[in-house]
Amino acid sequence: MNVADSTKLSAKQGTRRKTADTRRTPTARAATPASTRRTHTQRTRTNIADALAQLIREGNESPTAAEVARRARVALRTVYHHYGAMEAVYEEVIRRNEPNVARLITTLEPRLPLHSRVCQLVEQRCAVYQYLAPLRRAVRASHEARTSPAIRAAARRLEYVLARHASDTFSPELHGAPDRYGTLERIAALTSYDMWNRLSHVQRLSSARVQRHMTVTVLREFD
Repeated sequence: MNVADSTKLSAKQGTRRKTADTRRTPTARAATPASTRRTHTQRTRTNIADALAQLIREGNESPTAAEVARRARVALRTVYHHYGAMEAVYEEVIRRNEPNVARLITTLEPRLPLHSRVCQLVEQRCAVYQYLAPLRRAVRASHEARTSPAIRAAARRLEYVLARHASDTFSPELHGAPDRYGTLERIAALTSYDMWNRLSHVQRLSSARVQRHMTVTVLREFD
């Protein structure tokens, strides 16, 4: 072996030793397991929340922690380990649903004819309530979820968004109106979840009739 070959071999061996040393450092050893644990924890939490959401969508209005655990394919203690209580699982499901609800509420151009704006606003409200109905019924059936401050706060946020949406949609008609806030309060009641639920599930009206009734009552506010 000549001098040049010996030099190249030494350089390669030195590079391999540095690489091996780097792999053996405490920082390199700790990074991968910690990242793996975080990923596993997040995946488990997601699976548990997905399980609750699926059970509710399937018509189970009072899923138990044991049912959620079975659907998520985890031990019952795992549900409580990650969430502490079923109330927190409901809160997570609602938090994840908020962006989906927001996408159902779109800006309506105030320059459109009043009748068109009312029809579109009612249609959006009905779409929101249809989407949320299974979850709302499940929350009402669960004492823990029903009394949750976080869930109540989420309901207030939705009420605020819907009220602001109505105010913006009917701004031409409401501008300078002597009973502006009274009109908005009545529109909120006429297009509320409770009104939709009564027409849809108590009176068992078709979706088209529900929207027609709500549209007519809102239009009367502007006669």
